[in-house]
Amino acid sequence: MLQRLSTQRPSDANAARRLTEALLTLGRFRDAREAASRALALDPRDRATRARVEQINEALALDPTLRGLLPPTRLRRSADLLARVLQDVDECIAALPTERHTDWSDLRARATSAIAAKPAKPRETDALDAVTYQRLATVDELWRLRQTTCGPTDGPVAWVAEHLAR
Repeated sequence: MLQRLSTQRPSDANAARRLTEALLTLGRFRDAREAASRALALDPRDRATRARVEQINEALALDPTLRGLLPPTRLRRSADLLARVLQDVDECIAALPTERHTDWSDLRARATSAIAAKPAKPRETDALDAVTYQRLATVDELWRLRQTTCGPTDGPVAWVAEHLAR
């Protein structure tokens, strides 16, 4: 419906902004960037949309599942994403009252190991993919812990983690 509205009203920056948010929710980052860029072209002074484009670009740079990426790029992005999710979880748990802290030392240790993991055969796609998938599985575990312990959040790391959880 929002795509139709945006097509019917090509000069409506608000319609493009609403479409951007809907596309982000669906994990369609490239399409969201296009919609946000259209909104920004229609209203160049819109600082919030400019910031949103920057956030979308960050999500695109983090997402290891984008089509067309080579295995080494997916591997690097999976490490970057896992490190960012680990940092987010660490910060959210540290901000909780002491009585609400949870023991996640095992998961934290596995995440740290997964970030440092190297493929057994660095030139073979299967070996690269195995480490990438291990990291993404750990991202999923960490993200579930983050949601149950600290609640929902927004932004590039959250969008990519949510996209991967689907």
